[in-house]
Amino acid sequence: MPEAIRTHKPRLKLPQQHGTLKSRQGERTLALNGATWRRLRAVVLRRDPLCPRCRQAGDIEFAIEVDHIDSDPSNNTLSNLVGLCKMHHGQKTRQAERERSPGTERARTVPSSTRAPPHL
Repeated sequence: MPEAIRTHKPRLKLPQQHGTLKSRQGERTLALNGATWRRLRAVVLRRDPLCPRCRQAGDIEFAIEVDHIDSDPSNNTLSNLVGLCKMHHGQKTRQAERERSPGTERARTVPSSTRAPPHL
């Protein structure tokens, strides 16, 4: 009697990639396209429907993005998440990247008297 015919491909076990569950400090613990993050994002945006920075400036703008207050994507507690408008979330993200980039730290630590004058 013939062996049973396989009707499906065997599953391959792939290693976890970046953007999926991680536990180290500073790396995402929730995938941005995962159901858990979508539910958490919905809770935050329901709680904070308007951008607090815009409200502070006297404007009204809907919060459409969720920001980690301490800039640590592994800290997903509700107290660390706030809804922001696209403009303010982008500003905060760019500022955090400038503060983390090694080029800006080196420029801050080099005294201006030791820098070479610009070429004309």
